Amino acid sequence: MSDVAGTSPDSATRASKYYEWTDTDYDHHRMNLNRHAKKVLRKTAHLEDLIKRFSPTGDPEFDFVEAVGNLLDLYRRGDRLSGVLPILEKLPSTLFWDAWGVVWPYCDNVWSFNDRLVAVLKLHQHCSGCRKRDNEPAVMIYRGCHGERVRGVSWSTHREVALWFAAGHQGRKMTDPVIASAIIQRRDVFDDVACWDEDEIVIDPTALCDLTVTPFVPPPILRNPCVGTEYRLTASGTYEEVKHAD
Repeated sequence: MSDVAGTSPDSATRASKYYEWTDTDYDHHRMNLNRHAKKVLRKTAHLEDLIKRFSPTGDPEFDFVEAVGNLLDLYRRGDRLSGVLPILEKLPSTLFWDAWGVVWPYCDNVWSFNDRLVAVLKLHQHCSGCRKRDNEPAVMIYRGCHGERVRGVSWSTHREVALWFAAGHQGRKMTDPVIASAIIQRRDVFDDVACWDEDEIVIDPTALCDLTVTPFVPPPILRNPCVGTEYRLTASGTYEEVKHAD
């Protein structure tokens, strides 16, 4: 296979963005930036060697999975996909899903890469573990998001999760929040190994059926689907945690 991007100037540029605007002291900032860039190049080179070793056999072993995780850990959650997506795009199918399982649960801010994600997931769709369920009935799915971001890859099989995201997941404020619902055929599911108790399902957004999009109306009680904590809508339009007596 061709070499994986990592030792190119583009890789150094991606690495340098990790520390951008994180330190007010310039000398400290520059030291951290240079050190981080070197770590990225070194760990990427190690990952390239493992990819060459394991690609023919499709037996990644722990070394490969650990190397993917070590590279991922060098980036903040919001920068991780930009840092490792060039590697995912060049992986053979024999290794892709092992790497995907390490990368996807720990990435935020993925919308700007949506088209590239769809392309790479379609490339390896044929060997996803989901193909064992292609004969099962279609699935009703939900997504809470900005109005212009409905056709993303990440959905949930539970509407409560979509409500949580539309309300402002992890403190993020949505502009024009909506709740989308649709039906997806099992053959158009890329990944259904749910994580973080969000009942997540990663799908081909070009294959959505019966898509319905409605404005998000804040419910009186909002529940965090991951930990079960309940929040009450206040008169100011914000949510406050409901304190239950022990």
